[in-house]
Amino acid sequence: MCSYIPSLNWLEIDERFSIPFLSSFEIADLFLSSTILPKWTGDSKGHIARDYIQEMASDSLFCTHIAIFRGCPVADISLQIPGVHNVLNSLAVITTVTAIFRNQMHIYESVDLMRLHLNNFKGVSRRFEMIGRVRGCHICDDYAHHPTEVRAVLQAARQRFQYEDLLVVFQPHTYSRLAALKNEFANAFSDADIVVVTEIYGARETNLWKISGRDLATSIIGPSSEYIPSLGDVVDKLARYISKDPDRATAILTLGAGLNSFMPTSTTFMQGFLSHLPDGTFPSVKSESEDQG
Repeated sequence: MCSYIPSLNWLEIDERFSIPFLSSFEIADLFLSSTILPKWTGDSKGHIARDYIQEMASDSLFCTHIAIFRGCPVADISLQIPGVHNVLNSLAVITTVTAIFRNQMHIYESVDLMRLHLNNFKGVSRRFEMIGRVRGCHICDDYAHHPTEVRAVLQAARQRFQYEDLLVVFQPHTYSRLAALKNEFANAFSDADIVVVTEIYGARETNLWKISGRDLATSIIGPSSEYIPSLGDVVDKLARYISKDPDRATAILTLGAGLNSFMPTSTTFMQGFLSHLPDGTFPSVKSESEDQG
């Protein structure tokens, strides 16, 4: 059996004592006697399969690394999606396939084929998704709602937008998660220039913890941070910020598991954003696909 466990994070705070949650650890324990791919952190009874990365480099457009198999380079991988976490994800794909095809003759052929697909991969919805541009202002969206995810996507954003001001809008997801991980969240935004925290998206929960987005906004370490509960007011603030200096390179990144209420589609968000700008400041809206075309 070949198992790939990408990470172990405390995601579902309110589920920690439920029967399905506890049962999942019984299932996971079955994998500890099998091959574990790849090596991350922590203890494991399983066999760690490989060492994997050499000479990783990145710029604003590509993230390149050399995949290693049994000490030998097997492929130069160039990703269009930024971030160290995506390098590791691509490596997981390669590692899994090399574990399945144990015949040495097939490994290099398989890796070479995967290299082509990985080079062409442009990502998935709500994972560093390019929503579009209002002139020079890039707008991106990501599903990140855990401190580990926030740190990873901001590292990727800083890689992609090296010289832009990075404005982050974060909508905390569930009261229990923010209450349990507030200190971790407070340290997760260091790559941003400005952070706006909205009201919490409670989802299935009631606010037993008496916590709000303000508690996080006043705790964030590093960048300037502000609590604005209304998403409509957030759009207005962003528009005012951009209109002050329309020539300033800026990127806006929205984060959270409930933010689809903020931007149900790229078109409606762009139109809403544009409507908040002073007349004549940004006369056109361009999507990423139009820009690339």
